[in-house]
Amino acid sequence: MLFGLIAVTGGRIWIENKVDFSKSSNLIPAGVALIIGAGMTGGLAVQFGTIAIDGIGLATFAAIILYQILRERNPQPDEAVFADAAVGMDSTEEHVDAEQR
Repeated sequence: MLFGLIAVTGGRIWIENKVDFSKSSNLIPAGVALIIGAGMTGGLAVQFGTIAIDGIGLATFAAIILYQILRERNPQPDEAVFADAAVGMDSTEEHVDAEQR
């Protein structure tokens, strides 16, 4: 039940932040993380000295590393920056406000 709640919370975060899964740089890391975290129970683990990372930990690291690699290989302009700029006041409104003060 705990892992189900974690997965649903992750899905809610994706929806609230409007993650665009039409971009492969978002879709592939999410899919790989879900497959490794939920489906790979056959003893797949990464060993760092005396520390072994498997299951959800391995899925998390795989998603982070894949996202960074895919983002570097296929850079796209950040649409949020353009959206924030479009919402701002134009120069005539700022000028009128400054004169009224």
